[in-house]
Amino acid sequence: MVLVKDHEPQEWNFDIFSLVNPAARLLAIGLTAIVPRDSDGAAVTAKKTAAFVVRGEIVDLACYLPDGKKKGEAHQACAREGIAAGNPAGILTTSGELYLILGKDGKPANSLLEPFAAKYVRVAGKRCSRGRMQGIVLDKVEELPPPKTKKASKKS
Repeated sequence: MVLVKDHEPQEWNFDIFSLVNPAARLLAIGLTAIVPRDSDGAAVTAKKTAAFVVRGEIVDLACYLPDGKKKGEAHQACAREGIAAGNPAGILTTSGELYLILGKDGKPANSLLEPFAAKYVRVAGKRCSRGRMQGIVLDKVEELPPPKTKKASKKS
């Protein structure tokens, strides 16, 4: 009991939940502000979290990484041979992002990717990353028409 001058004695009901409740509210508000984004910057909904989709060229990372030049149709035969031999494969987006492509259960995805070497594709799977390395655990790959390149306009 607490005695206060000119007031009647009061009982103070104090429990731990009176402190936890405001903290839980703040945490819930903070968590709702965190919205996952896909590679295009769009908000990821519950349906999109199942598969991360990226478009780009399948590259042989052993050839592409050292100088960044060995890609495209001119390098297709070499990329196909390297991926078939077990070199790591990746997907290079038109914006320059590079993802290592992994198979499910720690198995290589090379046999699935070899026919698509140096081709423009859509890859779907689970996005993963460690440090600055980003990858995709492959679920599906499909060939797409090559992206349209911007041609310089002729000036008269």
